[in-house]
Amino acid sequence: MSEFTASTSDPSTNPIDIGVESFGRRVEFQLEKNRRKRLGLLFYIAAGFISLVVLTAIFVPWMHLQDPNNGILAGNPYLDGPSWAHWFGTDDQSRDIFSRLCWGSRVSVFVSFGSVGVGLTLGGFLGMFSAYYGGRVDRWISSIMLIPLAYPIIVALFIILNIFKPANIGKLILVIGFFTIPLTYRLIRANTLAFASREFVTAAKALGASDFRVITREIFPNVVPAAMTLGVIGISTVVVLEGTLAFLGLSVPNPTASWGNMIQETTQFQLEYPGFKGIQIAFWPSLAIFMFVLSLIFVGDKLRTVFDVAESRL
Repeated sequence: MSEFTASTSDPSTNPIDIGVESFGRRVEFQLEKNRRKRLGLLFYIAAGFISLVVLTAIFVPWMHLQDPNNGILAGNPYLDGPSWAHWFGTDDQSRDIFSRLCWGSRVSVFVSFGSVGVGLTLGGFLGMFSAYYGGRVDRWISSIMLIPLAYPIIVALFIILNIFKPANIGKLILVIGFFTIPLTYRLIRANTLAFASREFVTAAKALGASDFRVITREIFPNVVPAAMTLGVIGISTVVVLEGTLAFLGLSVPNPTASWGNMIQETTQFQLEYPGFKGIQIAFWPSLAIFMFVLSLIFVGDKLRTVFDVAESRL
């Protein structure tokens, strides 16, 4: 009490800064309390695998790999099994599967991170704006956000991507990102409503803080953990969605490597070659998608636990 009195008696001290500093200490204490919950070894293994895939997607142009599109020109054997020369074997066009797997990670990583980034940016801004001001603004924006949710997303993507063929990474990011906005909006809006009526927000308003300051300094830091958790889980969903679109021939066209394209190529000749040779092209990208998505879900669930994000809001 004496510390607070001494601080307020100083005319050079802004009472708004005192409230923000006090709130900051409370947040820091809560985060430190949550960090005591053990993440476990599996969390770091999953995070390490995610980092490996992301780094591969970014730096694959500078990795000394075989040409992912011209296996015949390189003199590779046809449908060869794993070997020292070709770690994951070769496909039906003598292309190195490991090289195509690394190059294919770019599509999954860039599309998933890009589209979720679009959804978090636009949906997050609209969610905080709508919940904070409420009233007619909230009703109008919430009604508009229900429109994309009323149509099956896979059907909508099928129609849109067929209209704007051929697809590329930029188009996929924009189209999928558009359909992630309503879900992000609903989450951020719910969290903003939960914090907008808290005592530290009321105190900041009473001390004369502007709406911009309240939103950016009081509400935004509290909705970031929920947004980050949703983002990680959303990335895993988009990875599977992009693979589905590629299997339907709606993602990046051949011969561009993507995990979904590699799986789709196997269906053309798997019945002609029994055993592992008939499925080896699809096996490795399927395993990559499974491990990447599983790692993302595990990391997202752990982050939810650490930041105490309510499952009902996700």
